[in-house]
Amino acid sequence: EENAWVSSDNLSVSVYPNPVAGNSLQLHLVSTMEDLVTVRIIDAMGRLMDEHSLLVQEGDNEAGIDITEMRSGVCIVQVITSTGKSKNIRVVKQ
Repeated sequence: EENAWVSSDNLSVSVYPNPVAGNSLQLHLVSTMEDLVTVRIIDAMGRLMDEHSLLVQEGDNEAGIDITEMRSGVCIVQVITSTGKSKNIRVVKQ
C-alpha cells in the first residue's frame, strides 16, 4: 500500500487508501495556515473528472472524496493552494 506524502512550504498532502478498492478516497492535509485549496481528480487521459474546494485549517485536516464515478485505473489527485502551488499524487482505483 502506497501512502505518498507531497509537501510544499505550507501544505503536506497524503491520500489513502492507495490503491483504493471502494468508492471513497481520504485526503490528509497538514497546513501551516488557513487556506482555500482546490482538489481535482484527473484521469489518465488528462480529463478533469471532479473538482472540490476545501477550506483547510492550520494543522491536521481530513476530507473524503467520492470517487464512485471514477473508472478503474490510474488517476491524479491534484491539490492547488490559493497561491497557485500544486501537488499531484498518483492514485490507483481497483
